[in-house]
Amino acid sequence: MAPLGRALELKRVDRNRLLFARDPVGANEFPNVLADIRKLEEAQRTVAIYRSHPEYAVPDFVTAVRHLLNLGGPTLREQPS
Repeated sequence: MAPLGRALELKRVDRNRLLFARDPVGANEFPNVLADIRKLEEAQRTVAIYRSHPEYAVPDFVTAVRHLLNLGGPTLREQPS
């Protein structure tokens, strides 16, 4: 039996009175947000590598990184500056 099923059975969890997940819409969106966070973390590691190698310098670094992020697909949203 899954851990949640057992907790429900023992009445340790009440689906109508959740303590840590009050917003079901937000909870459903979490996997997408987590995927975006992972992509940003990967981009940060990539940026760190390029910054540590000055011979790979580009004239407009920010534009180049945004271009790379946009290649990742539509799930990674660009925030307005």
